[in-house]
Amino acid sequence: MASTGTEKSLLASLHRASYHLIVRLTNIPPTPRKPVQLYLCLIAFLSSWILAPLSSDLHAEDKADPKNAKASVKKIGENLYQLGDITFNGKTREIRFPVTMNLEKGLLEYVLVTDEGKIHESLLSTKVRPAQLQIALKLCHYTEGVGDIFDALYPEDEKKGAAGRADRGSALRIAAEWTEKSDGVEKPRRFQINELIRDLKTQTEMSPDQWIYSGSIIYEGTFIAESEGTLIAVYIDNGSLINSFRPGSDDDERWVTNAEIAPSMGTPITLILSPNKEPQPTSK
Repeated sequence: MASTGTEKSLLASLHRASYHLIVRLTNIPPTPRKPVQLYLCLIAFLSSWILAPLSSDLHAEDKADPKNAKASVKKIGENLYQLGDITFNGKTREIRFPVTMNLEKGLLEYVLVTDEGKIHESLLSTKVRPAQLQIALKLCHYTEGVGDIFDALYPEDEKKGAAGRADRGSALRIAAEWTEKSDGVEKPRRFQINELIRDLKTQTEMSPDQWIYSGSIIYEGTFIAESEGTLIAVYIDNGSLINSFRPGSDDDERWVTNAEIAPSMGTPITLILSPNKEPQPTSK
């Protein structure tokens, strides 16, 4: 049966609302080159991850259908919320989620990928989806942006320069916690993630902090962080949610696991993201 004009108008309004909800919640920029693929991707993303009562001020209780439980945000304590395996504090903006020690030896290009990602070159792996972490970062009011961090890969006329034409995203600190057993006694361990990585050029630990929430990109209708499973990159990657901006981030043969500190393969770890208060270059 043919649709009436009213039905078509309502359907068009629903489509526009779905599209703009995704853009508002994720800051994923639209691309005019592939509107059909982008639209389908955004609707699929909405159906899979966002059909839950997300509240911008983090005060909504979970009322989602059980089949969407993994996509819903639950309040589990004062200022404390859960999204799948991710927990986050709306006041401190600390985000925690489980990961696994993945690579004891070898060159590193990533700190963290999904279990289906580039695990042969990542320190850690996780079952947490990039789309879920994207939502948690947004709800904790982190801002994405690449600024000048990809300048080393750009030709001269496309370089942004420090405090240039685009802002860097929110600066982050990344820590790792796990438990080790020694003589039958459990011992808690906590290190900043840079301590688990060795710089082959300086023969020292990686320099501290220097991580930003860069966000990912959409290419031909695909959210790259989700499709490639890239969450935290050591070797700069515009498809990763979080990137390093330290010297040497453009060198894919500079970083290895620090075997003196890192736990053994398969060790369960809690990864902790928190704000880095140090000011970052901005064009504002």
